[in-house]
Amino acid sequence: MLADLLPTMAPPSHALASTQPAAYLQGLATHGAWTTLRAADGLGEFWWVQRRLGR
Repeated sequence: MLADLLPTMAPPSHALASTQPAAYLQGLATHGAWTTLRAADGLGEFWWVQRRLGR
């Protein structure tokens, strides 16, 4: 669902790791969260809000 709405995000470049390690780690964290959100079985599919109704 969200994968259709959100663009893909490239991981940070490895060159950034040697010049700005903190920015590289932040980029990795952001990329990981973005990837999880867009994953077909991730939070972006909203499976976690489904609940059975009925008696």
